[in-house]
Amino acid sequence: MKNRYLLTLLSIGFLLVFSKAELTAQYKIERSSIINGASVANGGTHKIRSSVGESMIGISANASYKSFFGFLYTQQPIITDVKSVNSLIPEIFEMQQNYPNPFNPSTVIEFAVPQESKVLLEVFNILGEKLVTLVNEVKTPGYYKVNFDAGLLSSGFYIYRIQADKFIEVKKMILLK
Repeated sequence: MKNRYLLTLLSIGFLLVFSKAELTAQYKIERSSIINGASVANGGTHKIRSSVGESMIGISANASYKSFFGFLYTQQPIITDVKSVNSLIPEIFEMQQNYPNPFNPSTVIEFAVPQESKVLLEVFNILGEKLVTLVNEVKTPGYYKVNFDAGLLSSGFYIYRIQADKFIEVKKMILLK
């Protein structure tokens, strides 16, 4: 029992000492190492070589990046690609391809209305027979999503069509069951 207790204390002590050493090491990693997938980063006086999941060792000009137990991290936020929204009101009429496509049993159809308009969104089979009207109302300017549930339909190609003012667009979708 005493041996197990002593072994546990030694293990905890080792982990604390090892963790403290890693935390105070303060490896400096170049920002380009993130761009390169943490493979190789070259600079004026340093070279960092590793792969994802391996420790990165080296010196860099940017002290905010560190390696801890094989993971690259920073204490500062990293800005990634952010799509800016210039306006909440679209500039043109538009209908997107449904997603997911192929779908089972439901899909989403998105469209944009730049001015107040009567919008008609319908779904047809491949023979051109109207199956359902999803939207038939006046919409204010904005972006819209409509969920189409095809649970009662059989697998196959379907067509959806939007009409708003003089704008008309048709797209195909595939139902796979």
